[in-house]
Amino acid sequence: MTQILVCRCEEGIVLASDSRAVVYPSQEEKDRRFIHVKKVFQLGSRTVAVAAGAGYGTLLCEGLERHLLEMDLDHYAAIAGEAPRFLQAQLDGLRKNQPRGIVPDELNRFFLVIAGHAPGGEMDPFRFLLLGVEGPEGDVRVIPTGSVVAVPRHMGAEYRLVRFHPDAGGLNSVEAFLEELLVWMARKNEEIGAPFHFTRITQEGISTRTRWR
Repeated sequence: MTQILVCRCEEGIVLASDSRAVVYPSQEEKDRRFIHVKKVFQLGSRTVAVAAGAGYGTLLCEGLERHLLEMDLDHYAAIAGEAPRFLQAQLDGLRKNQPRGIVPDELNRFFLVIAGHAPGGEMDPFRFLLLGVEGPEGDVRVIPTGSVVAVPRHMGAEYRLVRFHPDAGGLNSVEAFLEELLVWMARKNEEIGAPFHFTRITQEGISTRTRWR
């Protein structure tokens, strides 16, 4: 279950995420092991997505990435509008072909943060959307958020995020705070682990930094 932390401010958006995933070789909850997987995807020149939850999330994001290229969609608003429809259609297909069996509840939960820069217009140019699927038969839905969010929900982390106010360091202070918070969460939860990825979205574009341990 990848952990995602998101903070939006006037200068842009910072996303922090780990890369650890849990697999169940025998479909028994007590029989599990950890692997590292790709969870950050660039969906356009100014848009990224970070997946958390069910293992099929990576597969869905890879499909979404290819689909957007084929559709030649690059603007954040167009991507955010197309993503839920496409993901729902792909999810329906996966469920139709998925063999019946005992699957841990956490493997039926999927979350996707889509964040980007959309200059022009009256809305905030820095935007993010949280999509989620709850349960084996749940639909892809938009989950309301504020300017900060922890995915999956973590009350302690969200409390610290809400109380955080960037200092004169701007996005540097935001990224440093999210890094400290994510590492703190990893020390308390073995399902969160390095490498950690820190993605910035600004007027200049997208940049990513990786912390390997």
